[in-house]
Amino acid sequence: MLGHSHMLFSAAAAIALNSLVDATTHFSLSGAPLALNNAGALNPLAPHPLSTTDLLFKMVFYSGIIIGALLPDIDHPQSSISRLILLPRPIVKKYFKHRTLTHSLFGILLAVVFWGLVISLAIFGLTKAGIELDPVNIRATYTFYAAVMIGCVLHSIEDTMTVAGVPWLYPFYQKSQRIPLVSFRTGGKVEYIVVLVALALVSFGLYAQVLIL
Repeated sequence: MLGHSHMLFSAAAAIALNSLVDATTHFSLSGAPLALNNAGALNPLAPHPLSTTDLLFKMVFYSGIIIGALLPDIDHPQSSISRLILLPRPIVKKYFKHRTLTHSLFGILLAVVFWGLVISLAIFGLTKAGIELDPVNIRATYTFYAAVMIGCVLHSIEDTMTVAGVPWLYPFYQKSQRIPLVSFRTGGKVEYIVVLVALALVSFGLYAQVLIL
């Protein structure tokens, strides 16, 4: 998938995933659950008025999803994320091969462990240094971290739907896996149709108050 397709499809998928998790566990990944009311306005499902903290967690969660949806393509010199962070193309070409480690299950698990330790150690160090941290900020940090990791997983799932597929077991097994029934070429018409259908379904789900934000 192309960068903008990843962002749109992952945002739609994250709304569906968050709704599923909330419906089965009564826990919203993005903070206090919000739904559209009959007037089309956001309405908190929890028994309290909509607060700036609720909106903050929505922004943190879904921005993390979008960043995570782009991040695995850091292994491609022409990708949106590589251009955004101004990563030198010679470095990308020399040390990265597209759709390998950054798209694999092993690579994603490495990122989960590494950044989880970095964040936890940073919070522990600041606390030990006597710096008082706001619990809301700590929770927002972990929410962003989790959202980025979810976005990375969604990115690889989306690329699995393309003809090229994704080597999920790299570096232990380098053959790419794909989903034959929905395989399409990156940047082709079918890709745009798939994204539009996903957006339409999620929009209808929100309108029908089946899905939440």
